Amino acid sequence: MTDTNETGASVDVTRELLPCPFCGGNRVKTFGPYGWYRQWGVSHSCKTFYGGTQEMAQGFATEAEAIAAWNTRTSTTQALTIHIVFDGPPGPEAGRFVECETSDGKSVSFGEWTDRGDGYWALVVPVAAPTQPADAARVNWQPIAKAPKDGTQILVEVAPDVLNIVSWWGEAWREPANGLALKDAPTWFIDIRAALKGTPQ
Repeated sequence: MTDTNETGASVDVTRELLPCPFCGGNRVKTFGPYGWYRQWGVSHSCKTFYGGTQEMAQGFATEAEAIAAWNTRTSTTQALTIHIVFDGPPGPEAGRFVECETSDGKSVSFGEWTDRGDGYWALVVPVAAPTQPADAARVNWQPIAKAPKDGTQILVEVAPDVLNIVSWWGEAWREPANGLALKDAPTWFIDIRAALKGTPQ
């Protein structure tokens, strides 16, 4: 089923949010409308990052757009895992127990113990795959290392802690551009004029 947004564009209006691509959690929900522009967003407490840091996709005109964007992001993200291998299951003996803590001393669950079937056990840790923004081909995203240093306005991926959103960046403020949720440190940018046009530079 489809609907139209404020600009008349067709939007998938399914109300079902897909699970988080990083931790597999299904406690994903929409919020809104909020703020001056009455925008919608999607929030989820992801277990992959520091035991449950909030992550959000925000800045959409309708709830249907927020859901469609979240579902597109989750369906195109590749899940990766790290396997830490031990010679036995978790237990009090040295070499068989892993405890991870945050800087403030809180315990963190990083993964799941799995019997590999070959006499070894592995702590399987989910990690986020570094991905280029989904619309890279359309608007010509570039590595942040190539960003101009002459004061040219650019659209950047901003990642304070693990709250990662694409934003318009002004002199002293940040505003969601399209709410596309991204992972990893700030690594991509585009000239703001090309972003506004939605075409390659």
